[in-house]
Amino acid sequence: ALIDTIRSELKQRRLSGTEHILLTPGNYGRDFIQSHILPDTEKAVMVSNFIGDALDICGELGFTGMLLIGHIGKLVKLAGGMLNTHSRYGDCRMEILASYAAASGLPSAEVRRILECVTCDQAIGILKENRVFHETMDMMIQKIALTLQRRAEGKFETGVMVFSNVHGLLCETENAGELLCHIKEEDN
Repeated sequence: ALIDTIRSELKQRRLSGTEHILLTPGNYGRDFIQSHILPDTEKAVMVSNFIGDALDICGELGFTGMLLIGHIGKLVKLAGGMLNTHSRYGDCRMEILASYAAASGLPSAEVRRILECVTCDQAIGILKENRVFHETMDMMIQKIALTLQRRAEGKFETGVMVFSNVHGLLCETENAGELLCHIKEEDN
């Protein structure tokens, strides 16, 4: 039923002439968008955990571009290839962050600290404390971008912005700003 609702909302946007769509998993994303990006949160379609399904629908409906804005606790799972981010399909947030941090040179004792974290915000603190935050986020956003591009199958452009309620905007794809401009232009 939720996927049908997402399909219906995306179809309505497309029929109204929208070429570039803004997606967010839920309330955290909606609130971040409203506070930091677009005061009119009606622009964002909430897709819950069904990011892969939403991408499929965007392709079917012929959107030109899609910008996904979400909290790291949800979107980090995309860096592990998970396109349904519900916890029953896996909660590998810390394992994914720890692996990218280790690849960025984080010492093994600090990697273990990340694995013991309960929240992504705690893990981000460790990354910043050890000066591997930027490199870790760069690797993670590249993998998220690749995951979305593969699912989009070249039918439309994909972009991502990842934030934290504690640390603000963490990372974004190179094209995120351009996609956001298109979204704003279409709103006028």
